[in-house]
Amino acid sequence: MTADFTPDPALMLATCAFVAGAIQTVLSWENFDLRQLNRNRIPRVTPFRLRKHSSRRGWRVTADSLAQSPFVADTNAALWKMRDGRILSLRAIAAETLSPFRRRIRRISDSNILEHIAAVFAGNARSLLDFAERPETYDDVGRTIDWGRRRMRRWPRSKYEKVIHRVIAREPMRVGQKRYRVDRMNGWYQVDCREVGTRRRRTFNLDELVRLSDTNKKLSVGRRKVTKARRSK
Repeated sequence: MTADFTPDPALMLATCAFVAGAIQTVLSWENFDLRQLNRNRIPRVTPFRLRKHSSRRGWRVTADSLAQSPFVADTNAALWKMRDGRILSLRAIAAETLSPFRRRIRRISDSNILEHIAAVFAGNARSLLDFAERPETYDDVGRTIDWGRRRMRRWPRSKYEKVIHRVIAREPMRVGQKRYRVDRMNGWYQVDCREVGTRRRRTFNLDELVRLSDTNKKLSVGRRKVTKARRSK
């Protein structure tokens, strides 16, 4: 799977959160049988024909996989026939598709991002498909993207963002009773660390670092509360 940056930080965060939340939800299913789509009430368009990938071993969805191209169709027009006989718009399909993934999206992001996703799907916020032409800022995202807007500044960093920032900055991290300093990334997912003092190497994946750092934070907060309670007696 490949992804592209957009000139709109809010849309980019919303897209990443939706993709990550959907993947994590599907991975938690009992199996990956097509019947899971019905069980989780995910709308299915008909006709739907997978195409062989031209350069990789696998399948892909192209414009001719469907009755018409979704890239040029009106996102608000009820043009798409579903397997249950309904005729829906792309936005209505997207809104229904969001439902089974909301909980996991909220867990890995925050309520503001989830609300923005829902707003785009409901037509209350614009997506890039709503523009007649591709925005000029799309041609040079790195220079023109504005991360300093007020609505972006008020969004807190997710737990993963905080951990990744510390990994990149090679800041020491406490795991249990030990402190580790990042040695290097090991692939896309694992982080090789060395214990401060002994220099012993230990490898964590990002999920472990997020979980363990969150546990340490809760324990430290609990200790502070106990200490304050003792002092007040």
